[in-house]
Amino acid sequence: AQERPPFSFPDAVFPYLAQGYLRRGANGRQGTVVLNASNWGGHHHYDSLDLYLWQDGKELLSDLGYLWDHPDKPMTYRSFAHNLVLIDGKKQKSKGRGGSFHLYHGEGSIRFMEASSHPYAETKDYRRTVVQIDHGQDGAYVFDLFRAQGGKKRQYVFHGPLPTCETKGIALKPAKTKYDIANAKSALATKTWQATWTFPDETRFTAFAPPQKGEMVTIGDGWGQRNHRNTDRGVTFPYIVRTRSGDQLDAFPTVFAWSAKGDPLVEGMKVLHNDGDAVVAAVKTRLGVDVVISMRNPEPRTFEVGELTVRTDARLAVLRRHGKKTVGVAFAEGTFLKSGKRGVETPVSGHQGKLRGTGGNAHRSYFVLDSAPDFTAGPTTVFVTGKDGIQRAYPIRRSKVVDGALRLYTRDKGVGFPAIPAETWRIPAVITWE
Repeated sequence: AQERPPFSFPDAVFPYLAQGYLRRGANGRQGTVVLNASNWGGHHHYDSLDLYLWQDGKELLSDLGYLWDHPDKPMTYRSFAHNLVLIDGKKQKSKGRGGSFHLYHGEGSIRFMEASSHPYAETKDYRRTVVQIDHGQDGAYVFDLFRAQGGKKRQYVFHGPLPTCETKGIALKPAKTKYDIANAKSALATKTWQATWTFPDETRFTAFAPPQKGEMVTIGDGWGQRNHRNTDRGVTFPYIVRTRSGDQLDAFPTVFAWSAKGDPLVEGMKVLHNDGDAVVAAVKTRLGVDVVISMRNPEPRTFEVGELTVRTDARLAVLRRHGKKTVGVAFAEGTFLKSGKRGVETPVSGHQGKLRGTGGNAHRSYFVLDSAPDFTAGPTTVFVTGKDGIQRAYPIRRSKVVDGALRLYTRDKGVGFPAIPAETWRIPAVITWE
């Protein structure tokens, strides 16, 4: 019999489905992170910018799934059943919420994606940045940053994989709440706290949550049924709600880490700067201290991270470190990243312009750009915006210069997505080194 290679799951971003997938492990089968920015579409869930996390055979951040024609199915498609931010405790709107991708990089030890949408009439900003940092055999984790502004309250909601969890670093007390949960406990968070779920095989899943000033935390037992035949009727999971009040821009940083029996990779995290616009986080691992910098409005800035001075103008900058040594770097939509005596530079933060058109056939399809920019590194994703104002991410299969214009093939030899006419194109600079 002819031997065939094992089935492989690639990292991928879907332009019209508006979902980004970050994989890890051999053939992409060890772990998956999914950021969902899809519009109302066909499945009709109020779940824009939901985050799903699956690692090492276990669902960690779950989507509660579908109860089909079950009379209680609204419990699974409501916004509160997903891992996202609520505005004033309300469910998201359906039609017209859109969903745009702004960053996507699915290669190397540092992978990331960023998307935004308009699921509430009140929102001035609703954007999620997700970074997967992989230390190889020593483990991996996900850094999540959700920015939101609008309404009177922003509520970052997530729920874990098991009926019970253990909290550390926060003194929760019984409290009354309007949330649809039982046995609620609340507290004002004043420092980074954590919640841990432990599986029967001693695998641990931990969320590290550094609070913003005045952030209230509420934990209670919420709906957890998954089976439409009621085999798990009455099952609950801890729902965690982090609430900020006022009219300011909020940025909720969180680290989601997992480990098999033994020493966990992530030991803690600290946010060194968070004004909503710019966030700087230091993630302590047993190998060193990783650094994540995110700026909504990028400009040259200097940040002190312990004894390390980091200067960058990137929208997103990440340093993976072992002891005092930086062993991996990634930055996007910027021209430089300097830490200590080392630095990485690129001439421009990205390229953009108007689309000249599309071309191709059923087997290959491409966008025609209005120029042929000289890229420092080969781009892997092009972002195009149509008349509807939605920015869609297309993986680039290959490129070719014809008559002074660059053709970006988004479908080649029958693989990929057809290039659907749009108005403008954008390719942010993405620089990495290991």
